[in-house]
Amino acid sequence: MRRLIRELGSGGRTVLLSTHLLGEVQQICDRVGIINAGRMVAEHNVEELRREQELVVRAAPKDQAKTLLAGFGTVHQYDDTLRLQVDPRRAAEVNRTLVEAGVEVSELHTTERALEDIFFELTTELTTELSTGEEQSGAR
Repeated sequence: MRRLIRELGSGGRTVLLSTHLLGEVQQICDRVGIINAGRMVAEHNVEELRREQELVVRAAPKDQAKTLLAGFGTVHQYDDTLRLQVDPRRAAEVNRTLVEAGVEVSELHTTERALEDIFFELTTELTTELSTGEEQSGAR
């Protein structure tokens, strides 16, 4: 099916694929549009979206590590790891900051961002902004 969909999309044709299986989208599609609450919140080339790398950090105590990492950029927590959106060339600096603060670093590596992670970041941010805006407008 993947091959068929890609073949149909070649030669200047557009194939619209609507699915919640973002791993499939990542393998099949060239461009992606993300819709949240009936609004298009992003439209990008899949490779460009995924090209952004992040640092994956496993450290203890996690709360202290998260606070320190926030000084470098946006931090997301996934289970027992922290994901930092920062230039991967700053990995040594990130590690040094954590270690000097007494945080035990057990894992530090770069990874490409999965389309699913990007989707959740975009839709969570928008949902939070919408609900905050609605609460503020209702309070007036």
